[in-house]
Amino acid sequence: MKLHTTMPILLGTLALSACIDTDLPTNDPQPMQANVGFNLLTGADITLARFNNGQFDTLETTRSTDSGNYAAQGTFSFDVTSLDDNTWYLLSATGGQEKDVDLDGILDTSSTENQGTLHTLSKGAWLKAQCGAHISLATELAYQAVKSALSTSIDNDTLTGELDDQAIKLLGDSSMTAADLLAFDPKSDYLTLDPTVRQRFESAQQFILNGSSANLAFLPTLGYQTIGTDDEYESVMSADGSEIYTIEGKNIIITHLDTLARETISGDSVTGSDSEYLTYNPTDNKLYTSNRFGGLNSYDITSRSYDGIILEAYTANDSVYCAQTSTLFVASDDNLYAWNTTDSTLQTYALAGDSDAIDSNADCSELYLMQNDTVVVFATGTSTIANTYALSEEALKAISSADNSELYLATGDGFTVINRTDGSTSVYASPDEMDVYDITPSKHADQYYAISEQHVFLFDVTTKTYTSDTPVINNPNEEYSYNGLYIADKDQLILSYPTRIANIYSGRDITVKSIDVAEGSIENLLVNHDQTHLYFKSNKNELFEYSLANETIRQTTIASRYYNFVEDIDNNQLIAPSKTDGVDFIDTDTLAVNNNATDELAGESRSIEIAANQGLFFLGKNDTDSIDIFDTATQTFIERINDTCDHTWGVKLEYAEALNTLFYSCNSYQRVHAYHVVNKTNEEYDLLHTGSALTYNAEENRLYIGGYQEFTVIDLDTNTYITQQRSRTIFTVTPFDGTDWVLTGGNNGIFANNLVTQASVQLYVDFANKFEIVGDDLYLGGSGNGVVQLDLSDLR
Repeated sequence: MKLHTTMPILLGTLALSACIDTDLPTNDPQPMQANVGFNLLTGADITLARFNNGQFDTLETTRSTDSGNYAAQGTFSFDVTSLDDNTWYLLSATGGQEKDVDLDGILDTSSTENQGTLHTLSKGAWLKAQCGAHISLATELAYQAVKSALSTSIDNDTLTGELDDQAIKLLGDSSMTAADLLAFDPKSDYLTLDPTVRQRFESAQQFILNGSSANLAFLPTLGYQTIGTDDEYESVMSADGSEIYTIEGKNIIITHLDTLARETISGDSVTGSDSEYLTYNPTDNKLYTSNRFGGLNSYDITSRSYDGIILEAYTANDSVYCAQTSTLFVASDDNLYAWNTTDSTLQTYALAGDSDAIDSNADCSELYLMQNDTVVVFATGTSTIANTYALSEEALKAISSADNSELYLATGDGFTVINRTDGSTSVYASPDEMDVYDITPSKHADQYYAISEQHVFLFDVTTKTYTSDTPVINNPNEEYSYNGLYIADKDQLILSYPTRIANIYSGRDITVKSIDVAEGSIENLLVNHDQTHLYFKSNKNELFEYSLANETIRQTTIASRYYNFVEDIDNNQLIAPSKTDGVDFIDTDTLAVNNNATDELAGESRSIEIAANQGLFFLGKNDTDSIDIFDTATQTFIERINDTCDHTWGVKLEYAEALNTLFYSCNSYQRVHAYHVVNKTNEEYDLLHTGSALTYNAEENRLYIGGYQEFTVIDLDTNTYITQQRSRTIFTVTPFDGTDWVLTGGNNGIFANNLVTQASVQLYVDFANKFEIVGDDLYLGGSGNGVVQLDLSDLR
């Protein structure tokens, strides 16, 4: 089912001021002269480096020009005559002043400092071909997208192919290649780009100026292709995803996605008005169009010809083809027609009301007929109406959940969900408060693109929320988009506009999965030593054990709230200080709970840490404002650390087994203590902030401290500090092993913070005070979403 629209088509090509010819002779190359910057970046430090065994070795340095007229500024030159054709090289531009930050081709009255670095990745042959080797927004966006492929051994064909893909996406033209990225001269070529492509560049510019280029890989790339000049239209996709079929008046336009070449199947023989609906039959490779009057027009895709009219005596609105039964179901006025495409037999089913649109579920066991403010569910097996649901607005698109328990609709109200169990209807208005014209799947099984009049949002059908109030895509020039097609194997969304189609490729992906548990928010969680189980507690006084291998859950009821707990692997137990009194010891085999509130264990404790190699555990005691040390096997008191915080409810504990040291911090003091367990001495590390989170990394011998609006990394070998400012208080901080990323969690979600680029990327927007990482998976306790699992592999 699609909207009854047609659309104009025009194929456009991007003209670059220079094009690189890798077949040019290189026996007499000239020094490379090129431009750097967004339009021009003056006084930037330029470096030429050669890729060598996993790293880039600097060959030459220079600085971009900062005087003269517009054309003369922001240029640089290297002698590239001796470069090896098949070796990879990296041009980089750091610092300097951008003198055309609004990208209008005119020198700004005042310059803007560049705090970041732009890169150009190139083969030696491309640099020597001397058709342009610029450092620009285009080359930086491409570099950020492919830099993870720069391992110790590079597959030249694979990396070239990835850069070719980036050139097509970034420059908006299927004829572009990796070499054309180098030829892109922002001074002369930027204003020739499609306005929507320029919008992508402009949004990326600020990230680079602020020194946070690593964010760029998380931004979706948009490549808008102008393919039409007619009116609004709808599109359907071929069975193999290689072609798109579009109504243009009475004709069918075939667009090849790889090349954007076009063909036309003439509709000169079609009588009546222009077509409005379009349906694809992949079994016979045919298309059917209709115009609300007599019959459907049939087009043969294989022969690229018009077949003629079928069902001429019947009014035909929208239709849907079911391959399982070789049946074309046609929505009509007061009737549903079922035409068998094999033997041409016709069945007619009377319905009350005119059906403008029709969709089916995956196995075609159900049809969904949309009749103004009603959706009729028709069971094809019994040829009967199974359900009828009333709506407040007309539905334009219907998709069933995999288990048919829910029906998702695009309506004038927004993203509408019908619960098939109880028949209830819930409407979720689009964040821009516009009609939702279409919905389509995304790379996430539980998230759908909601295509409103002027924007595209992602809607999560598990949480029943939009993933963000910010659109995933802004439609160009306030054009309406009526139709979306998602190509899963390419992670590509095709949108139909009145004058173009748009190819949208996703940026980096942080997938989200929820682990369903009992009602209540998750207050804390713990991964066991073997990383086989996840333990977490809800605010309903329930303790859960979740198997990471088979995804099964065990649970037990506890008497009191836990602020924190640890695993004692030697005694097969969890140790959890109780909010009300004493300490709970939970048997990990049976989940049986034993409370000990005797002697020094009595009273309230909010923090705990364990020293397994010493057979000890530490409690931050509220009543004595101390850290007390206990024997894990006998649960007996050993000694007290008195030099702690004024209020130990705010103390954070972290034991470094390799150092036999207990680190602790306070949310009231700007320092971290290091208590050496063996010799019982205490030292301090001064901070610029209070300490609300602590993590020790043995491999790096680094201490990570989260605080109010910033976090600090202390290298304990060199006693050097790295501090980054962030919004809100950080309650969990930990490095992501093998990367430059540090992950922080707090009331405003999960952030990935890059220690090298200073980039900060929000990965999750909900309450996230506690999380654990297992491999590339992050598990966090949400405020009402159970335990949420994030896939961090794209951060590598």
